[in-house]
Amino acid sequence: MTPDGTPVVGRTPYKNLWLNTGHGTLGWTMACGSGQLLSDLISGRTPAIPYDDLAVARYSPGFTPARAQHLHGVHN
Repeated sequence: MTPDGTPVVGRTPYKNLWLNTGHGTLGWTMACGSGQLLSDLISGRTPAIPYDDLAVARYSPGFTPARAQHLHGVHN
């Protein structure tokens, strides 16, 4: 589980280290979507879902996602 309740999926600053973690009790529920997202990112394909707020970089000072979004859709 992550501090904000949203998993971390994607590239890290370290070469060849990708993360797919922090799903908490929703791990099995989100496994297929997270796996597909990670597969798309690693292979260079454009993912079908927005993912910038899932990056580990969101814990960096000053990080702002491109738009407010959540795993369950865009919220305005």
